[in-house]
Amino acid sequence: MTNTSIQDIGQLQADIQVIDQELVIQTHFRGYFATNEEILALQSSAVDDYAYSAEELLVRVYQNSWVETDQIVPDQVTPARNTTSMEDSGTSIAGTGIEYTCRDHQHPLQVSIVLPVKDTATGEEGTATTYARSDHAHHINLSN
Repeated sequence: MTNTSIQDIGQLQADIQVIDQELVIQTHFRGYFATNEEILALQSSAVDDYAYSAEELLVRVYQNSWVETDQIVPDQVTPARNTTSMEDSGTSIAGTGIEYTCRDHQHPLQVSIVLPVKDTATGEEGTATTYARSDHAHHINLSN
């Protein structure tokens, strides 16, 4: 064997050891079960395996036996929001919120009854003290 082959084998062995260590650290999801009895009857369970109980809507974790936890099955978690979503009014206060986003989250449409400015060549050159607005239009000089 050449030196490069021996080095390659050594690297592969090191990679396998890393994978083995990662597998030991990981927890293992065993699945969703209709009853607690199904979870208790699971064979070959390892420490930190976990399963979801539809009977109690809780997570069970294996610690030398299946232990019931106070963790809720993820698809049964209620969103951490106690406020109603803002309607399409466009009124709001900038800042941060303490709640998660809702599934019904929408951005305001900013519908206005004011018509945009027509394309005319009238107006003054100069500077403005405001930023461009939603009714901002560039003048088109059609008189030439």
